[in-house]
Amino acid sequence: MSVRVSDISWWRVILGGVSVVAATWISVFVVVTGYAARLGFKMRGAPPQDMISAFADRVAPMVGPIAGVVLAFAVAYWVARRVAVGPIANALGVGIVATGLLMALMRSFSLRSAGFWVLTLAASGAAGWLASRRAPDGQDD
Repeated sequence: MSVRVSDISWWRVILGGVSVVAATWISVFVVVTGYAARLGFKMRGAPPQDMISAFADRVAPMVGPIAGVVLAFAVAYWVARRVAVGPIANALGVGIVATGLLMALMRSFSLRSAGFWVLTLAASGAAGWLASRRAPDGQDD
């Protein structure tokens, strides 16, 4: 079955892609803030900013892409489950929007970042495929 462009729920796709990027940044923020709070309690005062920066520089490149792939799968699955036609196309749309925004926000390009962009698209496609295999919400009883 072919999917027309008019079958894509654009507002869900765009909102889903933006939410993937926002949630990815928030997940990195939460991890770094949690480390800073733990360090502050451990030191019984304000932790040195250079220690927090060093942690963020080391951990953010790992947490961000992994969270992005996981969140892309989750949000794309959510979007795909709520459309009547073209769940795979809608899920891939979420991945394309998220990947496009991540590419625009990146400070540098590397083979590693390109690999995570491909994984984000693959996770979105897999979520759409998985959602297409299940009955839509409200029809599984």
